[in-house]
Amino acid sequence: MITLRVNSERCADCGVCVEECPLHTPAPGTKHADHGHRFCDKCLHCYTVCPCGAIEADGLTPIAMTGGNALYDMFQSRRSSRYFKDAEIDEATLQTLLGSANYIPSGGNAHELVITVVRDAGTKRRLREAVIRYYERTINMTRIPLVKPLLRIFGDGKVKAALGDKEFEAKIRNMIRRDDKRDLVFYDAPAILVFHTARLLPTPSEDCILAAYNITLLAESLGLGTCFVSLSQQALSADQRCRSLIGIAAKEKVHAVLVLGYPLRKHRRIAPRTGVIVRSVRN
Repeated sequence: MITLRVNSERCADCGVCVEECPLHTPAPGTKHADHGHRFCDKCLHCYTVCPCGAIEADGLTPIAMTGGNALYDMFQSRRSSRYFKDAEIDEATLQTLLGSANYIPSGGNAHELVITVVRDAGTKRRLREAVIRYYERTINMTRIPLVKPLLRIFGDGKVKAALGDKEFEAKIRNMIRRDDKRDLVFYDAPAILVFHTARLLPTPSEDCILAAYNITLLAESLGLGTCFVSLSQQALSADQRCRSLIGIAAKEKVHAVLVLGYPLRKHRRIAPRTGVIVRSVRN
């Protein structure tokens, strides 16, 4: 169980943690992040950006020393970026990043995935609006009396899990709220990368995610920030109206969406983790 608290003696009430927090909600009567908020998922962005080191965490695994392994150090320090500088990515850098997707361990050596790059401001705006409309339609549909029981029976695993989550609708509305000045879908990123394929076998989803993560790691090494945005991935995968805006055919399945740009803020500390569970099986 992760618990976060603010050391009031260190806190300067600068508000940086609230700006970085995906919820953008200060604790009542303060300017620091609200760790008691019902949607706080303990992502620890506030912990890493606080210039005073005022945010403290319990219930986390201490960071292991790496002995100076540069790649492992990068694994530890990499964070998802949700704020970007107003700076375009030059074409040579973008092509280098995209080229790294060729070097994944592809299932069946297929290497047939497609990466659609969206950089035009108008297209990004229309795509964001389409994603928001998709979720608004979805929420409205679940309010129809006969629909929800049918979805509980015939919906896939994710649909059933969402319906079982009493906070699901409120979480979605918080992410797509229209009264916020920021883009809470694509975070005003300079580039959106959509990974998709028409293949069904053997490993289309895995190939797309591996390609996206190759780009993520290379981007980190080049001083760029990335963030996987599952909200838009699910909308693009489910809704042809979203896909048609960026020319993705109906037969294509979207498996990952990555936003890319130069991060606005520096993460000052490595965030500890809860720890992966490792089991050993012996005969």
